[in-house]
Amino acid sequence: MLYNKLRKLATTGTSIAKQTSMKLSGNTRNRQTKMKIKSLLIAGIVGFSFTTMNLMAAEKPERPDKPDRPAPPKKPERPEKPDRPELPDRLKATLERIKEQREKFLEKQKEIKQQLKDSTEEERGKIREELKENRDKWLEHQREVRDRVQDLIAKVKERIRDKALDKVIDEAKDKKDEIRERPGND
Repeated sequence: MLYNKLRKLATTGTSIAKQTSMKLSGNTRNRQTKMKIKSLLIAGIVGFSFTTMNLMAAEKPERPDKPDRPAPPKKPERPEKPDRPELPDRLKATLERIKEQREKFLEKQKEIKQQLKDSTEEERGKIREELKENRDKWLEHQREVRDRVQDLIAKVKERIRDKALDKVIDEAKDKKDEIRERPGND
């Protein structure tokens, strides 16, 4: 094979150096490119390391000392709670009676629920009826209380309404008419 190449070279008149450089040109270019890349990479790493060392060695400017924070303001003293007026004995007795009734009702409901757990199907039906009756009684009692409270409110309103109050209300209505209308208030 080598013999054939040499013979061909001799007949064509080109030198061996040209012929071999042409064949080797692809490999040499790759090597040269790789070498250039390596040298550029090394130069970049060296340059980067010098800049980081310079930055690290440079003196950092001193920050001014932060001023001390002022102490938080003291909480103001709360005013003393005003004395509540003593409840009338009648009201105290009513409240006690309501608490006792509430406790009795809750105890009775607990007993009924316990009976529900331990009873047969027939007994459960009776207990459910009892619960329904208790609820109906409670609702009726609430209606009565609500009606009594509404009656009391009406009586108090009647007591409050006197000539002076009616006069103040009438004056307020008159002033309402005197207030000028603003645009957009339809």
